[in-house]
Amino acid sequence: MKADQGTSRAAAAAGAKAILIGEHFVAWGGTALALPLRGVRMKVQAQFLAGASRRYDVSPDHPSGTLRKAIMAARRRLRMPSGSYRVSWSSDFPLAAGLGASAAYCVALSRCMYQLMDAAFSDDDVAQLALDLERVFHGSPSGIDSTTIAFDSPCFIKTGDTFCTGLEVTRRGPLAGFIDVAPGATLVLADTGERRDTRLAMDHLAGFTRQRGGEQMIERLTALAETIALQTANALRKGDFDYVGMMVMENHRLLQALGLSTSRLDSLCSVAQSNGALGAKLTGAGLGGFVLSICYPDATKGLVRALRKAGSPQVIVQTTDDYN
Repeated sequence: MKADQGTSRAAAAAGAKAILIGEHFVAWGGTALALPLRGVRMKVQAQFLAGASRRYDVSPDHPSGTLRKAIMAARRRLRMPSGSYRVSWSSDFPLAAGLGASAAYCVALSRCMYQLMDAAFSDDDVAQLALDLERVFHGSPSGIDSTTIAFDSPCFIKTGDTFCTGLEVTRRGPLAGFIDVAPGATLVLADTGERRDTRLAMDHLAGFTRQRGGEQMIERLTALAETIALQTANALRKGDFDYVGMMVMENHRLLQALGLSTSRLDSLCSVAQSNGALGAKLTGAGLGGFVLSICYPDATKGLVRALRKAGSPQVIVQTTDDYN
């Protein structure tokens, strides 16, 4: 039923994502690599009532009202009719934990709104609308979260002026695209239980840049992060997961240098590395959230058990075999 007739209902879901390499550095011209987490979902249901007074209700809403504001933004962006919009959602993974919950909500909401319009849409349409809606949450998102979640595929994104791989001719950015990930490894993500708003991490980094020599430090770290990203993408394609693990740890050290890790994040990284992980790092904005580790399949059960014993309230497992 079209959104201008009677009552329409829609439902959609979207997965989470984990940034493997490059969070924050992507904002300064670096490259980020991200992988979808297909075992956890954000589910959204939407209802439109034509002829009703204009209302935007979401249950549960964020205290800031951002979830409701995203519905308003979607209606304006798609030029949908006035009326009453009601949205409810549930999630298998937590908000404010670095797994892209806001992007997942925006992706699922975008799919619902297109359904309410009875309009044909592609993953490209969803990715673009979700990125527009994410600006309600984060102001200037890089697009790595919404791109990875909308296409449900391993992705890269480059927000700087150039991007090059190997000896290819340099191309102008910003760019986003898919990366190849070989089978044969497992991602294990462990929740620290610490919750931090992304804006707190951004405010922390803004303060870092105002320190003497802060901008120069970030430039040097971004150059290192770019090398790590390109080498990791190549290792993922070849299935050299030992090397990927080394790069994951190097990326974590760069984020530590920016002051984005915590004692809890570092502790879970140590637990992972002592129990079969090839490498471990914080994933997402930092100052809390999840630790991402990578291991071979035969180490997965022991690693999960160790992380739960260390007090992680949720452990998520994603195999790279699932990307092939």
